[in-house]
Amino acid sequence: MDLDAQVKDLDAVKGRLGISDSMVRDYDNLMKDYALKYDSACQDFNAGRMSQGEYTCLRKNMNTVLDSIREFVQAVEAAKSLSDAAAQKSVTLKAFDTMQKI
Repeated sequence: MDLDAQVKDLDAVKGRLGISDSMVRDYDNLMKDYALKYDSACQDFNAGRMSQGEYTCLRKNMNTVLDSIREFVQAVEAAKSLSDAAAQKSVTLKAFDTMQKI
């Protein structure tokens, strides 16, 4: 996962969209936390510290989060190409809010 590029993309549009520095930090922290937990789950399963059922459930939940992150990244990409700042902000903030609720 290319965390730095995604955070830089968010930084690139935050001024136009009125996204706060704390939102960028929240996103960056979420991505780092997700990557660490995903890696830990894989290592725990491979080492036999987690059952197949537990891993499958965790993996399903993590895939839901990953899908939400992808939707957010797509919203940021779309925001960079829209000319209406209000629409850009609305789409991006909605995606950010959805991502945080997962």
